[in-house]
Amino acid sequence: IYPEESSTLIVTAIGKVANVKSKVAGEIVVTYRAEEQQRSELDPDLTALTEFLTGIENAETEPNHWECTLECSNESDLMIRLDKATVFLVPEGGGKKEQKIDEAPAFEMAPDQDWSTKFDIESKSPPKCSQDVIYTPMKAVTKRVLGTIEKTAQIIPVARIGYTKVFEPPAVDSFDKTPVEVTIEITNSGSAKLNEILVEDSLPDDVMPPLKEHINVWIRGKEYTGDFEFVKKPNNQNPETAHELTFRMSNLKDSVGELAPGESVKINYAIMAWKSRPEKEYPSPIVCSANTHPAGLPATELGEDHKLEIVYKKRSISTKKAINKGADIGEYIVVLVVENRGEVTAENVVVKDWIPPGFEYVSVDPEELVPSVKPARKGTNVAWTFTRMNPGEKKRIRLSVSGEGEYERREPQVTSD
Repeated sequence: IYPEESSTLIVTAIGKVANVKSKVAGEIVVTYRAEEQQRSELDPDLTALTEFLTGIENAETEPNHWECTLECSNESDLMIRLDKATVFLVPEGGGKKEQKIDEAPAFEMAPDQDWSTKFDIESKSPPKCSQDVIYTPMKAVTKRVLGTIEKTAQIIPVARIGYTKVFEPPAVDSFDKTPVEVTIEITNSGSAKLNEILVEDSLPDDVMPPLKEHINVWIRGKEYTGDFEFVKKPNNQNPETAHELTFRMSNLKDSVGELAPGESVKINYAIMAWKSRPEKEYPSPIVCSANTHPAGLPATELGEDHKLEIVYKKRSISTKKAINKGADIGEYIVVLVVENRGEVTAENVVVKDWIPPGFEYVSVDPEELVPSVKPARKGTNVAWTFTRMNPGEKKRIRLSVSGEGEYERREPQVTSD
């Protein structure tokens, strides 16, 4: 690792988590060595006691001819460098010394190693020599930094969530429009604090999805006003298509604080069950997930068995018709009675009747039930539209017509959504 650089060691492990108690990850000990580095302010040096032996051996090889040997022995435990060796011959009768050896071998001598050099002298008696040997104990200062990094055992909490999803009412009448409240509560059932909550909810067809202003979020019993994202796909209010809803509450730590163990987030929104069919099922699966700060693997819970129950209610709209002669010649009173005998509200109820040729529309009672009057190929068509008829509701219409001839009867037609 060069200066100003860093090195990262990543240890990957798989946790086997059987419960939500916090886990101890174990300590980490890292030892390191830096060569040629020094953290101390000391200036290291070496002073040594050595056993370095020197001597001159004189051996007469021929009469008056001597072979002399300068010998050096390293009997210490250190390496020694022989720097210089000088030998002078001392004349027998005195006088100036004669230099016989002047060497600078720079020889490195290991413990118990010897070094020698030879020279010859002519003399009748054993020669007398003086020596001057310079040597240096060899030192090697190695700079090295040895260090240890200890990381204490990390306590790792466990992220886990639970949730509930409730429809209120849990069942709606078929063929009707019924407002329904959906409440989703996500509870922190682990030991880690949670910083983000994500809910992916699915609504079936025949349900009108919520608008953003119809969504409420509570944390710790107070309305949540922090970072909130709502996504609806497709982004429309068409009840004939299924919708995917995404609710995301993020960055809790900087708004209301992280969700502690045991605390919960509650989401409430309103939908409209839209003329649900009794023969169909309306599943509403959900995926809830949560994460910590910093983010890791999310804790996830899936729910596949949620559905909006449908209670079958019969539909029945009856019509009755009577044709009565009026007080004047050629006058007829046509009485129509329309009744919702079903168990659900009928919407956009259209009642159509026919006035035969030779007769024309005069008036209606009650006056507010003025029909639409349109000429037909033969005769005239009259129609009434009622926006909504509740179960048991009845409409009575008295239609006055006038003309000549016999009033032909045709049965009225009734349609509704």
